[in-house]
Amino acid sequence: MNGPLISPDAISSLLRGLGVNTTYPRLRIAELIMTRREHLSAEQVFSIVNQTRPRVSRATVYNTLNLFVDRGLLQTVTSQAGVTLYDPNTEPHLHLHDLENDTLHDIPLQVLDGFPLENIASGFHVERIDLTLRVRKAEQATA
Repeated sequence: MNGPLISPDAISSLLRGLGVNTTYPRLRIAELIMTRREHLSAEQVFSIVNQTRPRVSRATVYNTLNLFVDRGLLQTVTSQAGVTLYDPNTEPHLHLHDLENDTLHDIPLQVLDGFPLENIASGFHVERIDLTLRVRKAEQATA
């Protein structure tokens, strides 16, 4: 998947539509995370946002990311090391974790077409699937 999830111009309207006050730090954080197809940690967001002035506090970054999760703008994924990563793709999807580069990549849920979820979750409604494939390039897997 390539390209931004949302244009920077649409971010302010989106936040207001979710009842989020559009403060300068919130707009900067939203623009950073919503215009990329990356899974960033709060510390990465803090570092990137603070490459320019004015600075945004660590607490503001954490609080804003949590607010965005609460409003459904982001979802969280836990890395293999236990670090919370923020995912701007809130559509149902899977993840491929490249262990060599320690990066997550989205995989469309359609790869499970034909997989008998109804047999596994008999009597239940599947609300969310959290599946992460942790991979290494084939020539490195045996090393």
